[in-house]
Amino acid sequence: KPARMAAKTPDPKRFATEAAAKASCSTDTVVWVNLRSKIYHLKGTATYGKGKHGVYMCTADATSEGFKPTKKPEKQVSSK
Repeated sequence: KPARMAAKTPDPKRFATEAAAKASCSTDTVVWVNLRSKIYHLKGTATYGKGKHGVYMCTADATSEGFKPTKKPEKQVSSK
């Protein structure tokens, strides 16, 4: 039998929902982090909250872990 994989401990700085991140980041901006590209996106942009390999984080935590803001100008999504 193959050895069982140890359960991954959730990272306390990474959140599955925007609401959970906002509760933790009360004085910081919440960003959507793409874990593969190591780039984060701001709320209101087309890529915020999208993609299979991402989480919500506080901006300070994202930058301290080496994530960078996107260099491309992102199109703002209008909220109606």
